[in-house]
Amino acid sequence: VRTFVPRIIGQTSAAEQVKAPAASWHWDESSFLNALASRKSPAEEYVARCILEWAHQQKLRILPGKGADGSLVPVLDYPPQSQQLFGIWTSGTIEFLFQYYRQPPFNTPSGKRELMERLNEIAGLDLTETHVSKRPNRPLALFADDAKLSRLLEVYEWFIEQIRQNAQ
Repeated sequence: VRTFVPRIIGQTSAAEQVKAPAASWHWDESSFLNALASRKSPAEEYVARCILEWAHQQKLRILPGKGADGSLVPVLDYPPQSQQLFGIWTSGTIEFLFQYYRQPPFNTPSGKRELMERLNEIAGLDLTETHVSKRPNRPLALFADDAKLSRLLEVYEWFIEQIRQNAQ
């Protein structure tokens, strides 16, 4: 009688540590800003701080990310459903969430296109038609210029207002 015992090759404790999934990290604003400051330039940290301050002034909820790369997402809680605006990442990027826009008028290609056109008034952003169904990202450093950052936040104030008007 023979007994066969299966054996997994390469399953050493060192290999397990390398292959193990990263521990889930729950980010908050403080840990996010600290990580961004340690990884990126002061200009990118400045942009993130300004965006978060603006989000609080707009009374938006900040949705924290989970995982190795930190993210924070301003969310408009407005009937009939909540709407994520964009995400900022500890990798030093801002991600435009066209793919997730569900509130009218941004739940249609024409609404998304109008938002894209307004964003493209910011020099260097250069979003294309293919981006209106995706989640394009750009460096936070692009908005280190106060005029560009102001324009970005103005566009999203318009975005919020359009949602509120369409919900009435």
